[in-house]
Amino acid sequence: EEKKILNYLGHKKSDIVFLQEMHLIPGKTSFRGSWIGQAFHNAHDVKMWGVSTLFRKNFLGQFERELKDSEGRILILIMKINNTRMALANIYAPSTLDMMFFTTLQALLIEVQDIPLIVGGDFNQIIDPYLDRSRVEKLQKPPPDREALLGLISGCGLVDIWRLVHPQSLEFIFCSSPHNTRTRIDMFLISKYLVNSVKSCEIGIRALSDHAPVDLLLQWETGIPKKGRWCMNASLLQVDSYKEEIRAIVLEYLELNEGSVSISSSLWEAGKAYFRGHIIVLSSRVRRESLGKIRDLEQRIKDLESCIASPSSQGNDIQELVANLVHQQEVRKWIPAVHTADGSLLTEPKDISNACRLFYSNLYSMEGEVNEAAYRAFLGELDIPKLSRRDRELLDSPIMAAEVHSAIHEMQRGLGSGSH
Repeated sequence: EEKKILNYLGHKKSDIVFLQEMHLIPGKTSFRGSWIGQAFHNAHDVKMWGVSTLFRKNFLGQFERELKDSEGRILILIMKINNTRMALANIYAPSTLDMMFFTTLQALLIEVQDIPLIVGGDFNQIIDPYLDRSRVEKLQKPPPDREALLGLISGCGLVDIWRLVHPQSLEFIFCSSPHNTRTRIDMFLISKYLVNSVKSCEIGIRALSDHAPVDLLLQWETGIPKKGRWCMNASLLQVDSYKEEIRAIVLEYLELNEGSVSISSSLWEAGKAYFRGHIIVLSSRVRRESLGKIRDLEQRIKDLESCIASPSSQGNDIQELVANLVHQQEVRKWIPAVHTADGSLLTEPKDISNACRLFYSNLYSMEGEVNEAAYRAFLGELDIPKLSRRDRELLDSPIMAAEVHSAIHEMQRGLGSGSH
């Protein structure tokens, strides 16, 4: 299973990968993958715990130091990426209430409070009880670990970036079969001043795990990467059809060119360039076919999940369905964030409300001098209809009792003022 997951991650072309619940044992933390460069781990004696952060080969980042907890649940890497110091925190929160975890996490994050921060992982808790669950919670008050998570987000100046990008979406990460509930418990929390660097944040397909991956794309200013030397994809020789295709390329070349030159080394050097061109074409075709199969399988999984998640298959009653639909309508009015005049980003509901109040109070205030000449010039260019003298006299004349009596009788029955 580990090999399948690493191969799948290799196809996704990710530069940095956060993995949780790695079942790592201290001293035995090695991964085999052709795409993996550096790998950092935090293991624990309890085998089901453990987190790992993997970096693709040739990733332009310099590692400085790491911070860990003693439970194998927190791994913070301080790095320099494009000459900017940054902290990457990989998190695997307990599935049961454990306030000591958040206390430890906050203590470790204090050491990186002055640099941009990306926190990602499995928090085993949701943020919004309406949007992050397929079934609305019936709790009177939020649980302590959710309050701790919200306090962490507020205290560290973080943003739930997926929710900011998708304020009205109802997508989920984890499906609990015993509770027949889907939740969004895996997320990326990033510093507010990294928001403008985010190109996308999407929830993937639950292909090889019971959790769907979360893909975060940031714009790194790394310049033009240097190309390395070409190496043949040796895995092509493990498939009989590809091996026969390569054999046919070699035989065709020899048949056309053998004996055309007196020096064998010249024939071989020219042959290498010929073989490389054909094998590059073959490798590209194989890669496209492989990616096409992966996309087809992901779409089939997505379609099956949609069928399973439909209201009829979940057995939701009518009241719960109507309540969810009503809440979705309310969500469309929700403002997830605003930019202030000085360019700062506000995400807290109270701050957003105050910013909107200040904006409209300034907009409709009467401060400043009134330029009557400008008003007259503006209104003078408008073609405003005017009343004739006869119409003005008619409108200014008093209303007669006969007119009121006639108007009442002309009303439709039952539509008069005060009728119910």
